[in-house]
Amino acid sequence: MLFKVNMYRLRSERAFEVRRKLRHLAVVVFLVGVSVVVSGLFIVAIVMTGHEMDRRTSRIEVANAEILETLGGAADAISDEELSLIRTRAIQIRWSNILAATSRLALDELWFTQLRLSEGSLVGARGRTPGFHLEGRLTGGRKDESLAKLMEFLADVRKEPIFGESFEEVRLVTSRWKQTTDDEYLEFEIFCPLGNE
Repeated sequence: MLFKVNMYRLRSERAFEVRRKLRHLAVVVFLVGVSVVVSGLFIVAIVMTGHEMDRRTSRIEVANAEILETLGGAADAISDEELSLIRTRAIQIRWSNILAATSRLALDELWFTQLRLSEGSLVGARGRTPGFHLEGRLTGGRKDESLAKLMEFLADVRKEPIFGESFEEVRLVTSRWKQTTDDEYLEFEIFCPLGNE
């Protein structure tokens, strides 16, 4: 016999190669299947979000129409002349004096996050009163102590002559106790509407 062929070895090598290719094919089919499922879920989520947005938009439009119907002619609550008068009034106020008084009256535990002037415009169908907003936080102490300090600050601001001359009133709009992992504080907003003089 000149040569000998081991057929068992050839068969086992071929079977191993076929199994390896089948494993690769199974992994590819699995990955393609997962990709198709994830893509389908993503498309379904986008479609559902679009439908939800359409539903909410239609509800907002209906509510807006009802409010406008209820208001009737009052939807144009602030005319151009009134807006001009409000702007003139805002210019007349000495803002530097107001900011200096605010700074002087502020307690050590109190700090402001935002001081802004709103002009008074229609937001959707809801009118907004023109005025001065003071937003901030009061830290230190318990909830009741912080609220007492905020009321003390509010009383001092109300007694301040520059606020009495410039604004109709000084009112507390919101106050809420916040707790984070690092700190506890009383968050507040004070609003001073502009006078109509």
